[in-house]
Amino acid sequence: MHANAVSLQAPLSGSNSMTVCCLWCTSGPIEMTASIEKKGFMPGETVKIICEFVNGSSRTATPKVSLQQKQIFYTHNKNHRRMHVKKLTSSTGQLVSERISDRRTVIKLTIPSSASLTISNCSIIDVEYLIEVSFSVRGSPDLDVLFPIIMCDSPVDAYPPSYL
Repeated sequence: MHANAVSLQAPLSGSNSMTVCCLWCTSGPIEMTASIEKKGFMPGETVKIICEFVNGSSRTATPKVSLQQKQIFYTHNKNHRRMHVKKLTSSTGQLVSERISDRRTVIKLTIPSSASLTISNCSIIDVEYLIEVSFSVRGSPDLDVLFPIIMCDSPVDAYPPSYL
């Protein structure tokens, strides 16, 4: 199997955490871990994002996912560039109540069938994709985890889980 194909099959995971403060009061921790089964997807495919949350704050929190396309246009041999970022689709998960210590959920995000393929190593344009997973608590900055993905023209099977 080609080395690039192997990297497209690899699962991705990330986490982030913070403590919400209001003047001199501090809440419990807010934590998020998110993972996706692989890095390579096709237009029209549905991405399953597995999220685990801890909401130690006194406020309800909202999990959200979005697919962003970044287009970078180059002139003069990549010395000058212009970047355009657009949100292609998004989805909101179920609310996470305050003071919840362990909440696991799956959020599905369908990639638009009109999405173009990833373009890299081109002298005039790059097209990149990011899945952004955020955990939003009112009155504080969002927790974010970003997954760079590759839009392919053929199916990519994920690695089977190691416990099989």
